[in-house]
Amino acid sequence: MPRQTENVVMSLETLYWAPDPLRDQDLSVQPCVWPVFFKIDGATAVLSDQPGTFEKLVGTATVVGTTGTGRLAGKLAMNASLAIPPEIGEWSGQVVPIPVGANLQTMLGPDVAGIFGVLALVLDPSGLPANAIEAGHAALNESVQTALNNLITQLPPLPVRIPPEDIDTAAKAIAKVVKSAIESALSAPQAIEKWLSSLFGLLGDTTAYGYIQTNFKQDDLQPQDVAPGDVNQVEFTNTFTWKYPGAVGVNGAFSRARREVGQGTLSHFDSGVRAVAGYSDPSYQHAIVGTGDGKVTEIWWQGSGGTGQGTLSQFTSRIVGLAAFYADDGYHHAVVGTDDGNVTELWWQGDGAVGRGVLAHMNSPIKAVAGYFAEKTNNAIVATADGTITQIWWQGSAAPGQGAIAHFDIPVVGLTGYAAPDGYEHVFVANAYGLVTEFYWQGPDAAAQGAQMQLDAYPWNSVVGLGGYYAAADGLQHVIAATTDGTLREFFWSPGNPILRDDLTNVSVIVPVIGAYYDPNGYQHVIVGTSDGDVHEVYWKPQAHPQTGPRPIPGPAIEHL
Repeated sequence: MPRQTENVVMSLETLYWAPDPLRDQDLSVQPCVWPVFFKIDGATAVLSDQPGTFEKLVGTATVVGTTGTGRLAGKLAMNASLAIPPEIGEWSGQVVPIPVGANLQTMLGPDVAGIFGVLALVLDPSGLPANAIEAGHAALNESVQTALNNLITQLPPLPVRIPPEDIDTAAKAIAKVVKSAIESALSAPQAIEKWLSSLFGLLGDTTAYGYIQTNFKQDDLQPQDVAPGDVNQVEFTNTFTWKYPGAVGVNGAFSRARREVGQGTLSHFDSGVRAVAGYSDPSYQHAIVGTGDGKVTEIWWQGSGGTGQGTLSQFTSRIVGLAAFYADDGYHHAVVGTDDGNVTELWWQGDGAVGRGVLAHMNSPIKAVAGYFAEKTNNAIVATADGTITQIWWQGSAAPGQGAIAHFDIPVVGLTGYAAPDGYEHVFVANAYGLVTEFYWQGPDAAAQGAQMQLDAYPWNSVVGLGGYYAAADGLQHVIAATTDGTLREFFWSPGNPILRDDLTNVSVIVPVIGAYYDPNGYQHVIVGTSDGDVHEVYWKPQAHPQTGPRPIPGPAIEHL
């Protein structure tokens, strides 16, 4: 059966620097990243059945590079990660099956899979001027095109992937071209001889530069088993060593499609963001923010209009967790965890006065808080430092009930919960090893353990927050995980079906709290706090690619378990 032309989105998303445990060195660099995306497919190549080229590829590669210095906005430190902005790190296009000559089709079929991939140079530019960096970058793009065109005729029959050793051979030629271009752009070539002495790790014994390359065939794309607009992706990691201790890794992903995600800033808080939550009522959206000065603030907006903002309450103890939700009786609820062990409820209706009362006191420090409304009952979920996950429930002014859901021996780093229309309640817990575990129950039944999802758990990238909800628009359950490199990763599924995943975006300098929810207009949202005091909204709509969203998208921003 003939293959179909496939839409592909491929991205390089983060750099991380894993230290050498035997070498102790404290330093950081502001790297340049030069990605060159490429494909060898039926748009420009065929598998020949002609004499002299029998069972060989004939044609050219398609190369898409970037321009400029490629210098990232932040510094890459050891044991840390740094986002690669999508404006230089993402490519989207179509991969066409490679046609097979008529004399080979009986044996091979009508086509073979097209190839796509990326070669990326990562370097510490030190004191090189911008014009020299840009000249080397441009030469890289051109030389990759030439090298791949030369490589095509040398590939073995039935190409599946380009062998790494072939890329390494091509890289030697590429390195010489890049070196020559940089030298030509400088008035004093001798001043950069040391800088260039080991470009790609191929021209000398030590290097402050390195490259990664990876390539895949279109058959590696994951099937799209759910409704249009939902996607799944494959992650990859490549590493290299350089003259500094340890290894640099480049994390990336590819999929058939990528959600179009909007992002905007809701407000700024000079005292710093300690916790955030988000939810929607029938008319308005709400973000609840806990700040370093002990205030709990509500932000509200409608559609694309402006935001309103007001203080709900003031706490003298430090805020360590926050959840919020809207109940069917018309009341808004915020649940606040503080470092004195108290779990406090705030409630209000419309523009009325805010009530306040302590729901429970926890004997172990509070690590995370979640909350939701289910079966005419308000619910708060609290994770404490002793590993206990506790449910607190109440109706109106009646005394709260309380019970343990689960216990973890590994520290808990994230928590979320929600109710689904089938009457089941769901709680998701992320531990310090990056494992997200689901617990679910119905009515008074004991909680059962359900789905598990594994995220990164490294010093340079780990889970810092969870959000979750059921979305009526797509009939799926959703969990959003935030990691220290700023990635927001979405998991989505229906019961009994595989869990799919998609990276939504990257929010730099994220703080370890997020809130996620679904609104009546069909949009899904994440509320994120950042260490610079800003509160961001990220939004998207399933099964569609909106041109505009409920909030304006700001200018370019550096945007994976």
